[in-house]
Amino acid sequence: MLKIRQQQFDQLAKDLLKSDEENLVVQVNAAPEPPDIPGKGSLVIRKEQEVSLSKVSLAVFENSMIHHINEFFPQIFSSVGEKQLRPVIRQSIASAATYGITSEIDVARYIDLSFLLGLDFDSGKQHPQAAEIIKDQNLQPGVRMQLIFDYVKSLHKERKNGHTQRDNRTTA
Repeated sequence: MLKIRQQQFDQLAKDLLKSDEENLVVQVNAAPEPPDIPGKGSLVIRKEQEVSLSKVSLAVFENSMIHHINEFFPQIFSSVGEKQLRPVIRQSIASAATYGITSEIDVARYIDLSFLLGLDFDSGKQHPQAAEIIKDQNLQPGVRMQLIFDYVKSLHKERKNGHTQRDNRTTA
């Protein structure tokens, strides 16, 4: 199991949050309806083809998450390695799905939270507030992800202020 030390938390959260908040929100617009083309039949995708496309899509997403982790969590990437990260990513994808979190952006955010708060953050052992939010089916998945990220930001701010106050006391 992958564990993140408390001292790494500040750096990991800082790395994740270093991008401005505008970058944390992704707007998705529906694609326009294709025009009707006379004389052309409908495209039929068999179940086997759908499963094959799904596997390719999952592999592409997994690869993009490997690159993302390397960029935003370099300490984890270098200490664990790509080969051991892949099962962790798959486990997080499956865990996210149990909460109805299936859009690519929200699953990516869930994976980030798994690294920031721990793979079992949804258990409530260390972060009961995050667990309560993730399990709240009255909220849309994207809203739950944003609320938990807000929680992480508040933790980061508290830890940063706590360090500042302690540092000020030792230098006075």
